[in-house]
Amino acid sequence: MTVQPFTAMATALEELIAELRGVAERSRASLLDADDFAIELRCSTREIRRMDQAGLVPRPLRLGSKVRWRRDEVENWLRAGAPARPEWETLTAQKYGRPGGRP
Repeated sequence: MTVQPFTAMATALEELIAELRGVAERSRASLLDADDFAIELRCSTREIRRMDQAGLVPRPLRLGSKVRWRRDEVENWLRAGAPARPEWETLTAQKYGRPGGRP
C-alpha cells in the first residue's frame, strides 16, 4: 500500500478547507453592522441607528436580533448621493424591479 494517494487526498482536503474559509470570510465582510456602517459614514453608531429609524439609510437586513447592511448596497447608495430610504427604494425598484438595490 502506498502513501501517495492519501497525501494527495489530504492536500486536496486542506485546499478545500482553505477555500471555504476564504468564502466565509468574504461573506462576513459583505455585511456591515452598525459599527462598520458608522466607520464608512464617519459618524457614530448612535447616529446610524437614528438615521435608520428616520428612514435616511437603506433598509437593513434583520437576522434574528442582528441588524446588517449589505456592503454593495451601501456603496451604491453612497454613489447615488445617499438619498433617503423612500427615494432609494424607488430608484432601485426602477433599476432592478425590486426595492433595496438587490438584483
